[in-house]
Amino acid sequence: MKYQILAERYAKALFSLAKDENAIEVYGHDLEHLGQVIADTPYFLRAFADQAIAKEKRQKAFAEMQEQLGLQAHVHQFMILLIEKGRVLLLPSAIQAFLKLDEERQGLASAKVTIAESSLAQQTKDHIDEVLKKLLHRKPRCHINVDPKVLGGFIVNVGDIVYDASLKGRLQRMKEKLL
Repeated sequence: MKYQILAERYAKALFSLAKDENAIEVYGHDLEHLGQVIADTPYFLRAFADQAIAKEKRQKAFAEMQEQLGLQAHVHQFMILLIEKGRVLLLPSAIQAFLKLDEERQGLASAKVTIAESSLAQQTKDHIDEVLKKLLHRKPRCHINVDPKVLGGFIVNVGDIVYDASLKGRLQRMKEKLL
């Protein structure tokens, strides 16, 4: 929990800077790109968090990578700061917190929707968009995941709220009632 709070503080500081520069979308794009690099290369964070390697070497290595990544100067400095403070492992959480702040600014609600088969993705997304817009009074941004284990129906996650309308969930609830 402590680390999540720290990550949110870093994200708020960067968001405030982006807001002052009127470049929230640019920073968000850069952070999403950096998040994708982290997801694609699992050793990325470990390498930059490794205390056995001198801070200066890690900072120099990131500076060289930054040229290839094409990040904004302040996003680059943000990463250098995390290296300097020994908090690189907070980066994924800080990225998510920054993107969440941006969604709130835009009046969006991020929803993760899990369905059983991809052929129903668009139809399900449209229906869930309508329902969530009425419930949340914000425009939902749905991310569809396909998981055959759901069996049918869907599961929607919006922040801390989970709505399980899946066949798998119904069967589990029936099992709990019977036992």
